[in-house]
Amino acid sequence: MAQLDVTQTNVEQRLQGWGVTVQASDPYVPGTLSLDDLLRTSDVVSLHVVLTRETRNMIGPRELALMKPSAILVNTSRGGAVVEEALAEAIDAGRLAGAALDVFQQEPIDMSNPLLHCDPDRVILTPHSIGHNLETGPTGVQMAFDNIDRALRGEPPPIAVTLPNDPRLHVTVRAHDLRDYEQLTTEPTDEHEPAERATKP
Repeated sequence: MAQLDVTQTNVEQRLQGWGVTVQASDPYVPGTLSLDDLLRTSDVVSLHVVLTRETRNMIGPRELALMKPSAILVNTSRGGAVVEEALAEAIDAGRLAGAALDVFQQEPIDMSNPLLHCDPDRVILTPHSIGHNLETGPTGVQMAFDNIDRALRGEPPPIAVTLPNDPRLHVTVRAHDLRDYEQLTTEPTDEHEPAERATKP
């Protein structure tokens, strides 16, 4: 798992029944592996990152070369985290067993994307649309009400960190966004979410 967050935690919980060994890499979480060590030792690498200056193109030719030829790369976070040309080349050359992605550098995916021309038995490509279902709307509303209720009771919202010295009162950001807080308050960094997301739980 690359980067610890609530999504990564949920994925880890779902994998427990498979008897797998889960390891993680996050430069801001003590006790986790370096990204290079994670890539060298993992059979499946799953990315869970927001798109920042640090994570853009974080998986490129050098990183892919570290992975086992039998390994699989999964990216369901942000397309900009992976150099798609390098990934397609690694798969075509047999240096990587395969990949599963539902996010891309350009969305909707460009028909000239080299991943579309890889062996279909080794690549799974899906649109980033898991949230387009009947359950998401009510669930999102319930989460919002739960956060408001917690705030009114003086409790912090889940997976959020209050910045005590922030000049804007009661501004919260997700824990994994703290590392890019200054950038978040000045310009958008995630191609799918505006900078204002820093005020959301």
